This record gives sequence, C-alpha cells and structure tokens, in this order.
Amino acid sequence: MKNHVRELYKCSKCNLAVEIASSCACTEPCMRCCGEKLDPVTVNTVDADHEKHVPHVERQSDSICVKIGSVEHPMTEAHHIVWIELVSGDWCLRKYMHPGEKPAVEFKLCCNKNEKVKVRAFCNIHGLWEREA
Repeated sequence: MKNHVRELYKCSKCNLAVEIASSCACTEPCMRCCGEKLDPVTVNTVDADHEKHVPHVERQSDSICVKIGSVEHPMTEAHHIVWIELVSGDWCLRKYMHPGEKPAVEFKLCCNKNEKVKVRAFCNIHGLWEREA
C-alpha cells in the first residue's frame, strides 16, 4: 500500500474512533457501534477556536517538531490529543499521546529530509486535524 493515510470513522454516540487499514467490498461503510453506522471523520485544516487543534510544525536539519495548536491543546482525560503522525507517500510515523503529556513530539528523520509531509493529529472530541509541511 503506497498511501498510509487510513480512513477514520467515529461513533456519534460514544465517540469510539476506528481506523480502517484496508478496504472491503462493501459499497458503503458497514462498521457499526451503539447500533448505528460509524460516521466518516472529516479532515480539518482551519481552526476557528484560536488555533488549538491545527498542528504547528517546525522543520530542523534532521527532524520535524510538532506541537498541537499555537495555544497548547488541553491534555485531560476528557479532552486530549490521541495521536500525532507524519505521513508521506510510502511511510508513516505515529506517536500515541496520553492525558497529562505535552501535545508535542519530535520525529527524527533519516532520509528524504526535505520531502513534503502531512502532519496529522487526532483529538478525541474534535476529530482529525492536518497541515502540510
């Protein structure tokens, strides 16, 4: 598989998020939770709430530093960033986050240091956020 960006779905009742790594033969999503079909998660790129979700990216010579929001995103049990990832054509790096941690990560790069990447973050309440860097 060349593209590592997976499809995300979320239950509108309990907020369960499911990542689909491969497609099935169904013509529409068939995954269910709480008796309902899961909703596809839309990628957001603009945050109207003072930039608390859009990834802030700083490239260095051998790494990419990411923090979520120009105003630090909350990291409580009730509201937090679940993961931050870098995605390119044939690779993906992901760091899972935990409540209480800073919503930031440094990804070390060993090759293709100037390659364009998508930086994505998933908030347990407000969904998927993305910026190209």
